[in-house]
Amino acid sequence: AVILDPAEKKQAFSYSLQMMVTNGLWALFMLTNTFMLGQFSGDSVVLADFKIANTFPANLALFSSGIGIFVGPYFTKKEEDPNWVRKSYLKTLRITTVIQLGAAIIIFIFAKPLLWIFGEQYYNVIPVMRWLTIGSFINTGLRFPTANILSSIGRAKFNMIISAIGFVLLVFLNLLLIPRFGSTGL
Repeated sequence: AVILDPAEKKQAFSYSLQMMVTNGLWALFMLTNTFMLGQFSGDSVVLADFKIANTFPANLALFSSGIGIFVGPYFTKKEEDPNWVRKSYLKTLRITTVIQLGAAIIIFIFAKPLLWIFGEQYYNVIPVMRWLTIGSFINTGLRFPTANILSSIGRAKFNMIISAIGFVLLVFLNLLLIPRFGSTGL
């Protein structure tokens, strides 16, 4: 067992706290959307429709998270080599984007057959599901790889700042768009 000295403990605590805040804020995104839609609509059917519409787009995160978990240790190991990080980041971003785009296109095109699982009464959410798929692609195809790599190379503070700004923007935009467009505004 290796006992950390006070400086190492402080650094580990700081990194852990930053990652906790960052991941907590991103986890709150979906909950905040659902909460605000419920508050503004006051209609349980609208809320149920949104939850169903978001089921498949939300699962796009599985592919991107898996890639992030796989490549993270390599970036941690090579974080002192900016050329390697830059080259590998672009390669990872390309691969993740292609995989996420392929999955998003499948969800977009096959929205109706996918929703058949939940029942024909949910076919009305196809347009919302398609919009959510586009948003999820941007989130999981572009943001996830960048966030994973920033975390892997010890730049968690940037992720935390971006998460906080993103969360404030989400709440602001929801306040503007949900009353006007309902679940499509999300």
